Amino acid sequence: EDFPVTEIPKTEFPEVDINSSPSAREFRGALRYAAQDGPNFAGHYTVAEWGCGSTCQAGMIIDIATGKVYDPFTEATSRGTDYKLNSNLFVTDPYSDDTPLVEEIIRIPVKYYVWKDNKLLQIYQEECSLISDDKYICK
Repeated sequence: EDFPVTEIPKTEFPEVDINSSPSAREFRGALRYAAQDGPNFAGHYTVAEWGCGSTCQAGMIIDIATGKVYDPFTEATSRGTDYKLNSNLFVTDPYSDDTPLVEEIIRIPVKYYVWKDNKLLQIYQEECSLISDDKYICK
């Protein structure tokens, strides 16, 4: 609620511009598929995500108003992302090659970003321990 989006435009969705990002052509199918559902983040953007391994997710962000594709992710995630249509806040826990796949407690740095000027700007990070598939303890 600290990062609200006040206007969510109702618009026809343009074709995804796969020439607007160097990596977009490689993932054009996933981007076009994600864009079909309309915006799901920050008013008029769609977060398109796909797997890149058993504990790895990657993605891009599509401006549904213009079709432009942004590749703001500097690292893949291991436990996914959280975002909402009516908010500029984007939460992720980045994948790391040294994150153990099987361990009773896994330490994950959860990162918080705000979407501003078509970029994800990190605003906070906290160290969390994963104690089950969907439960964290954060400090």
